[in-house]
Amino acid sequence: MRNSIIFKTTASVLATLLLVMFTIGWYVYDSQTSIIAKLQHSQKEFTQKQLLRNEVQAIQEKIKQLHVLVDVLKDSITNFVVNADLDSAKIMLKKLLMLDNIKAISIYDAQAKEIFLSGYKDKKEIIIDTVLLPDKFKSYPHIKEKLFQDGELQGYFTIYYDNSQLIATLKKIKEEDIQAFNKEITNINAQIKTKLKQQALIAIFGVFLVVLLIVFLLNRFVNKPLSQFQQGLDSFFEYLADATKQIKVIDIDTDDEFGQMAKSVNKNIRISQQIHNEIREQNILSQKLNDELTKHKQELELLNRSLEQKVKERTQEIQIIHKHVKDSITFASLLQEAVISKEYELGVIFNDYFAIWRPKDIVGGDIWLFSELRHQDECLLFVIDCTG
Repeated sequence: MRNSIIFKTTASVLATLLLVMFTIGWYVYDSQTSIIAKLQHSQKEFTQKQLLRNEVQAIQEKIKQLHVLVDVLKDSITNFVVNADLDSAKIMLKKLLMLDNIKAISIYDAQAKEIFLSGYKDKKEIIIDTVLLPDKFKSYPHIKEKLFQDGELQGYFTIYYDNSQLIATLKKIKEEDIQAFNKEITNINAQIKTKLKQQALIAIFGVFLVVLLIVFLLNRFVNKPLSQFQQGLDSFFEYLADATKQIKVIDIDTDDEFGQMAKSVNKNIRISQQIHNEIREQNILSQKLNDELTKHKQELELLNRSLEQKVKERTQEIQIIHKHVKDSITFASLLQEAVISKEYELGVIFNDYFAIWRPKDIVGGDIWLFSELRHQDECLLFVIDCTG
């Protein structure tokens, strides 16, 4: 086992790698522990800011709730407008204006074409009237809903709200978060880059040592035996190509894998040499057989060409005979058509008549003849079967 190349190489590389990996692992653990502690601190601050973001999201949720509120109240507002119920409408508007983000409300009567009721906040006072809202509310974002009853437009319900405070809060939080996050990331990146450079240098140095060791081991335990293998195999292949008459055996006399392989290859080379000699003799015999087969093949090809020429000549003779027969049949068809009576001749005797004569082939097997006699209303009609 100790003489094995694999054991020698594996043991040396493993010892070196263990030393290098232990050093790198210890250094990486120390550096990453420091970085993780700082990341935990940053995470803590991020969580605190996330709580503040949740509060802002709650404000945004209130704005969404306004849309739901308008949806829920539009039927009641429609009834107030249709029934001209100002008192109930005022109570509802007052309750709505008590909400923080609602600044003004307007209810427009589409049938009367005038403001049904409006309300807004003036500092801490709630003002409700039947007039247009002050112009300053036109710049506020709003939610406007049409009021229908039985498919007929009754008016409009509009809520004006103020989200400037929300926007300012979000902007401030965003700026603070970005600044803090960028600063922390910059610091962490700088530390990571420093640590990585140090780790890279250690890794490069370790890899360099491993490469040197592997090169040394391969050169001593692998390259030299492989070179001897190559010389022995080159000599064997030259013998197979008939470039030389002698084979140089692989001269490796060790107890490792290469020594065992050399013994096995040398044995197979001797067997292959014997087989090669037998194959060479068989090739000589095969060449003689190929020459004989080539000669017979040429004779067969000559005979085949002669037969093809005779078949071609006989085919031409048959084609000429066939043409003569076909021409005779065609001429017989013309004679047959000339002998047969014409259909119009039947009209001399008969008022209603017809004649059908369709030969199956070029010449028909049946014919018909018609002839008028001397006496009036007397005639001869022949239907003749020419084949039976």
